[in-house]
Amino acid sequence: MVKLQQSACVLLLVILCQSVAKYANLDRKTTKYPNPNGKGMICEDVDIRNDVNAFAELENCTVIEGNLKILLIEGASHQQYENLYFPDLVEITDFFLLYRVYGLKSLRHIFPNLSIIRGHKLFFNFALVVFELMDLEELGLIGLTTIRTWCRPV
Repeated sequence: MVKLQQSACVLLLVILCQSVAKYANLDRKTTKYPNPNGKGMICEDVDIRNDVNAFAELENCTVIEGNLKILLIEGASHQQYENLYFPDLVEITDFFLLYRVYGLKSLRHIFPNLSIIRGHKLFFNFALVVFELMDLEELGLIGLTTIRTWCRPV
C-alpha cells in the first residue's frame, strides 16, 4: 500500500513538473481593463515567473479573471520580496499556483486583502496550489476567507 501511495505521489509530481515546464518560456503581458466600479483594473491570467520584477504585472489589479501563477523564481532572496505590496487584489476567479519560488517567506504583506479564490477552473482539481517553496514559513493570506470549487458534471 505504501509503495502504491509513493508511486502515485511520484506520478503526480512528474505530471505537475511537465505541466509547469510546458509553459516555462511564455513571455506575454497581462491584459488589463478598467474595473466597472471605477477602482483599479480587472486583469486576465497573470503569469509571474523567473524574476521577482515580474510582480509588476499585478500593479493596479483588483480582480484577476483567470489564474495567478507565480513560479520558477530561483536565486531570489527574501529581501527582494519585502517591497512587494498589492493591497488592491481581492479576487482570483480561477486558481492560484505557487511553485518553486525561492526566497519567499510569506504572502502576508504581498496580498493582504486577497479574500476569495473562486476556483472556476482548477489546477489538478485544486484552486490553491503551493508546491516546492523551500523558504516559505507561513502562507500568510490573512484576508482569505473563501476558496471555492465548482461542481461539474462528468
